[in-house]
Amino acid sequence: MKSFQKAIGLLALFDEKVATLSVEEIADRSAIPLPTLYRYIQNLRAAGLLIQIRTGTLALGPRIAELDRLMRIGDPLLLASDAIFPKVLQNIKPSALILSRYAGNDTVLTIRADATRTDGIEQRFLRERGIPYGLLKGASSLVILAYSSRGTIRRAYANDPDYVQRFGMGETLGDFSAYLANIRRRGYARTTNTFHTDRTSVAVPIADLDGNIAASLARTLEMGLFDRVGELAVLDDLHFIQREFTRQVNLMSPAPITPRKG
Repeated sequence: MKSFQKAIGLLALFDEKVATLSVEEIADRSAIPLPTLYRYIQNLRAAGLLIQIRTGTLALGPRIAELDRLMRIGDPLLLASDAIFPKVLQNIKPSALILSRYAGNDTVLTIRADATRTDGIEQRFLRERGIPYGLLKGASSLVILAYSSRGTIRRAYANDPDYVQRFGMGETLGDFSAYLANIRRRGYARTTNTFHTDRTSVAVPIADLDGNIAASLARTLEMGLFDRVGELAVLDDLHFIQREFTRQVNLMSPAPITPRKG
């Protein structure tokens, strides 16, 4: 299992800034001995997860695109969003709806982001599908972190305590844990100016088929509009959509689920 994890872990070395890597660069970044590394790379290439674009230089392979397609047709939350998002966006004030999932490795991924036509398109670019974010950044991440294990919360704090303090989430781990406990009690997280200025985001947790919180739904809108509409009205919309997700996911589940609280 450790060998499998190390091999799959090589895929995480690629990102937006590093789309291609040489074997030597992978060896330096992974600290895996070359004979073992060549075996991992050979297996990943055979599976279509890596391709060689020129001798000794690798990039992510086409199998990734196939897996993404299978996720789109197999993830109950994405399937539910197909039924919910278009209808909801016709009836709410200018804003964006963002569906995010916990992706492991203390990151959250946007899996769908749609905006009303009258809203600025910059939101969709800033929250493009598949871009990872840390567990501390934004309402979408924080509402997932609030329902995570104590170990995950400790790691998130230890990774960037300065960020926690700068955004008013606490001076110590104890303060931060209390901040997240308050999110759980309220059932939502709210942040301002996290990804861009003059925007407020409010996020609620979304339960999976087992009733665990591993996803979130956020509504993001211009601060002036948020002030005019009011937090309660924004939450009313989000809670309606949250209930719709539960209803749609229940239709795909052999037994009804109820979102876990506290």
